[in-house]
Amino acid sequence: MTNFSNQELKALQQLTGISDETQLFLGQLPEDLPVNLPFPNGAQMVGSLCINFRQFNILFDTSLSLDQVKTFYKQRLIEPEWQELIFTSPTYKGFQAAPVVVQTQVERNLRFRAVSKAIELNIQCSPCPDSTNQTSVTLMLAPLPYPEPLGVLDLPPFPPLADPPDATRLRSHGSTFDECASHVYLTSSLELSELFIHYANQFEDANWIESDRGQAGPTNMWGSWTIQTPQGQVWISHLNVIKLGGIQHQYIALARVSRQQPRPLDGG
Repeated sequence: MTNFSNQELKALQQLTGISDETQLFLGQLPEDLPVNLPFPNGAQMVGSLCINFRQFNILFDTSLSLDQVKTFYKQRLIEPEWQELIFTSPTYKGFQAAPVVVQTQVERNLRFRAVSKAIELNIQCSPCPDSTNQTSVTLMLAPLPYPEPLGVLDLPPFPPLADPPDATRLRSHGSTFDECASHVYLTSSLELSELFIHYANQFEDANWIESDRGQAGPTNMWGSWTIQTPQGQVWISHLNVIKLGGIQHQYIALARVSRQQPRPLDGG
């Protein structure tokens, strides 16, 4: 690992667009970590960031496999100092069994809470892009977003949207972030209004509250719903069902779920 002077590090920060509030450490840990973190034997430190003296990102490579990394941290980060927060996605599905990115997130990530510090530790693992037998691990330390710890990952509460019994699914897609979109291209003997109601009822069966509904011409019906999670987060969903022009009984259905952003305080 090349040693950089402070001046060289400053130039590197400017070239990469890293703000002045962020400290960059190449090949070493940040100073004054708020908790002691274990590292596997032989771990190769790539670098780390300290953001506003509150958030820390640490990247290292290890010869351990993904499963071995998870086992290592499950055995070392134990009660009473640490509490594992379980990743689950029981209500996040959209137009398919589960978006691949959610499955990958559940399989590759760990999440812990430092009990006495109100600090959250996220551990992300992935294969090293330039090696077949190395795992790249990122440790992210940040203050907990809520006064009380959450027991599960706060994924968008997307209901599982099942197709009509006679439908033939031609294509589907899903993704997950603070805003998730899912769509399906299918054939069905149902008319546009019947297919829309089929999916809309599934939002309401999942305790979403309808806020609007309408139709734009003979080929597009849409609706929107809201739901509030036990943690007080408000989510908004939108559903569009579009009948493809000139093609009998073929549709595209699009659903989107997004977290409602807090309104800014009035200046006056």
